[in-house]
Amino acid sequence: MAKPEPAQLDAWRALSAAHARVNAALDTTLRAERGLTLSQFEVLDMLVANGGRLGTTELAAALGSNQSSLTRRIDKLEGDELLKRVRSKDDARYVTVAVTKDGRDTHRTASTTWRRTLQREWAQYLSDNEVAALTKIATKLAAD
Repeated sequence: MAKPEPAQLDAWRALSAAHARVNAALDTTLRAERGLTLSQFEVLDMLVANGGRLGTTELAAALGSNQSSLTRRIDKLEGDELLKRVRSKDDARYVTVAVTKDGRDTHRTASTTWRRTLQREWAQYLSDNEVAALTKIATKLAAD
């Protein structure tokens, strides 16, 4: 197997650094303005994007998260009444997570902050062609 070329390593490092910088800005702004961490927002966002309800296994997979990390986030959000756990009537081991009305409202206001910060920290620097190229690359990498 061939080793990555220096230019490929540089690209990876730049992408990783950019991702870390943008995520740090998103987390800081969401905490300051909405009282949510980025990881909590991502749970709400994924649930809303999927009709408001997902099984915990599906949610963890969609977020690229492990179960224990996700459980802590769900515990906090459930404590704040932004979502609720629902056990299956057929199989008590199967749990879905559903967004509450307060969770939808919180998501809607936090989305404004998230989008504004993403525009300021990331999107403003990219042309339409660059967005298309990044989307193509990310989709290709995610498919493997």
